[in-house]
Amino acid sequence: MHNNRKKPYIKYCRTCKKNICNWCKGHEKHNIIRFDSIEPDEDLFNKFEKKLVNMQSIGDELNKKYLKIFQAKENIEIISCLINEVHEQLKNYTNEFESHFKFNSVIFNCYKKEKMNFYILSNFIKLDFTSEAKY
Repeated sequence: MHNNRKKPYIKYCRTCKKNICNWCKGHEKHNIIRFDSIEPDEDLFNKFEKKLVNMQSIGDELNKKYLKIFQAKENIEIISCLINEVHEQLKNYTNEFESHFKFNSVIFNCYKKEKMNFYILSNFIKLDFTSEAKY
């Protein structure tokens, strides 16, 4: 800023390592590079602009693919949680069923082999062979 006026930079002072405008003072004996001496021509500018547009379209495609994979990953995690819940329920039902089956088998086989006592007889009458929806 010079007297509260912004001036565009037009040079670079290699000595001070600063961008400078044509109002900047104190750089007379420094190593100065004028921007117009290194500025690209119109063809190079247009070539780079096209490449930048191409990069943007590639970036857009990558973002679309990323979002699809991110959404798929979220869906897989939801399905995985559901599978784990069902697996845990099935494991519990299987354990309950096995316990129920073993109890029925022991009572039935004891009665069948005439190893009777009060416990066997009272439980034999109450055997439950339900194989309904819970299992």
